Amino acid sequence: VVQRVRQNAEEADLWTRALQDFIASGGKMTMQEAKAKLAEGDKLNIACNEMKTLRTALRTARNWLQRVKKSGIDTGEAQGGEVQSLIDEHRGFLVIMPDELMKLKQTMQGSCLCRRPYEGFMIGCDICDEWYHGACISVSAVQADKVDKYICLRCSISKVYEGCASSIAGSIKKWSDPGELKKARSADRQRHQRKIRKEHRDLERLEPEMLKSQQELEMLKSTTGVIDCQPCQESDTAPMQDAPVVLEKPHHDRIADLNEKLEKTAQAIANAKKRLEKLDCISTHRKNIELEEDANKDSLRSFFAVVRLAILAPEQAVIAAKGKPRRDGTLSTTMESIVRFAEESTLSRFTDVSQVKSLFECICWCFRAQALFVSKPRFEDISSLVFESQNLKGLEEKPIRMLKSIVHRANQWQTRVAKALTPKKEETKPYDVGMLKDLLLSARDIPLKMAEELKLQFIIDDNGARYCMCGGPSDGSFMMCCDRCDLWHHGKCVEIASTRADGTRLWTCMKCSFSNTLDHDDFLTYSEDRRNSSQPRILESSDAESDRIAWPPFGLDGSEKALQLMGKPQTSSSLKGVVSELYHAIISEDLHAQDRISQSWFHSKAEPSQVAPSANNNIHDQADSSGSEADMDSPVKGDTNKIECHETLSQL
Repeated sequence: VVQRVRQNAEEADLWTRALQDFIASGGKMTMQEAKAKLAEGDKLNIACNEMKTLRTALRTARNWLQRVKKSGIDTGEAQGGEVQSLIDEHRGFLVIMPDELMKLKQTMQGSCLCRRPYEGFMIGCDICDEWYHGACISVSAVQADKVDKYICLRCSISKVYEGCASSIAGSIKKWSDPGELKKARSADRQRHQRKIRKEHRDLERLEPEMLKSQQELEMLKSTTGVIDCQPCQESDTAPMQDAPVVLEKPHHDRIADLNEKLEKTAQAIANAKKRLEKLDCISTHRKNIELEEDANKDSLRSFFAVVRLAILAPEQAVIAAKGKPRRDGTLSTTMESIVRFAEESTLSRFTDVSQVKSLFECICWCFRAQALFVSKPRFEDISSLVFESQNLKGLEEKPIRMLKSIVHRANQWQTRVAKALTPKKEETKPYDVGMLKDLLLSARDIPLKMAEELKLQFIIDDNGARYCMCGGPSDGSFMMCCDRCDLWHHGKCVEIASTRADGTRLWTCMKCSFSNTLDHDDFLTYSEDRRNSSQPRILESSDAESDRIAWPPFGLDGSEKALQLMGKPQTSSSLKGVVSELYHAIISEDLHAQDRISQSWFHSKAEPSQVAPSANNNIHDQADSSGSEADMDSPVKGDTNKIECHETLSQL
């Protein structure tokens, strides 16, 4: 016995020393290793501080594991801040869980739009190297084999963002350097001249073709159509008078073909001449616009210099933060001030200036879209994003098409859920829980959070039970229990709000009190309304922002990218004071100063006798002048051409 006790003491001492050395060295062990170590200690009947430390570490690890499961990592609803906190906490653990830690790290790396871990078939983006579940983006393995290059939704949005910012940068570069302005106008003229030359080439090709067809038609008519017969012999019978002309069938078909060809060629020539008239009208209109721009070039240079300093390439981070788009996708205060000033100073009549507002709106839209996809977005947010895109100019079709596809699949799933959960009046048979579980599982393939998922989970947990006189489920909404029949009723069905129910001690349903209940159709309407308004259409309260969109778009003033796209600021000494005054008025949101500057610019613009006073007047004037010039050079005449020219310029 003494030897056995001594042997056990030695084993316990060795076990304790080994654990002491392991803990002192900062080593880590898995949960399975910790459980095995504790089993050895319990077998040796050891009671020491190291044993307590190991038990505490194991308990801490289990609590951490429970928090990981509740974080929503498996459903893609985990928030970035909570996940990062769990990862940081895990670093100090004695007992580690590598599998769960890997899931957390993968979540932080941004796997797919649904933010779920890697599983099943996935396809990688060729730009950002991130992986996406095929089911989430509606791409099968067979389709992926046929795709040479896949660009994800977020990269498509980033491309639109960069394109809009580059367009504004191009206007800034154009008006900050006279040489760039000359290049831009020269490029526009060359593009316009190419269109004119194309129409002239078409006329040079069509007119000889028409002349050739006319000659061939005349020749056919003059040489064919006489009856092939012997000369009339003298006889008692009088010669046939006014014999009908009989055309041979092949010649008749050829003449019909030539007539049809001539008609089409004449129509093509007329259309080409109309297009030439419109192009001439546009050329004259563009010259007048350039004259008006030259008369207001100082104002335009000052305006775009302020856009550069306040939005695209500010000098200070504080100014950059002020010009940053809001999280709800609306213009920042600085952007609003710039747009307002452009409208009040009448600079918005120029194309380059009027485009600034549209491009600002597209930039803000992209900013909001990327912020939504930091975590798994809500159905309501993406639906509103798609709706807002319809009123924006300059957005590419690809990201909109991808968003519409996701929303369409979500709508189809919601329709299936609504059909499965249709209430049946006074029905007591429970819902098919198996079918509801399949519906809930299929929602994993839609990278959106939908209110119906929570409703389905409530019903599944309640084993599909039906309540209320409408025969609907317990879906998490407020309900009242009748004190007489013990039947639960939806608050909406009995027209009782939760605030009124707080002060009610006894309540009986309408059936028990011999009253009429709410109609079945009314409950369906209510269910649909509540489904559509179950969550507010706002961004999540988290402060997470996407790292895919940089702000400012090209860095602070003086950065390499800003200089490359916008060039060096070349404000003349005479304009520096104006630019500085307007810049400070915009940044400080001084409306009085902005109004004063806009009024001074408005009154100092060119006289109407020198240039056209407005784009609309230019359109009418040029439409009239082009019509008179066209009368000399073209057979296509009339007021119809003037109206078409006016419509073309209005669209421009």
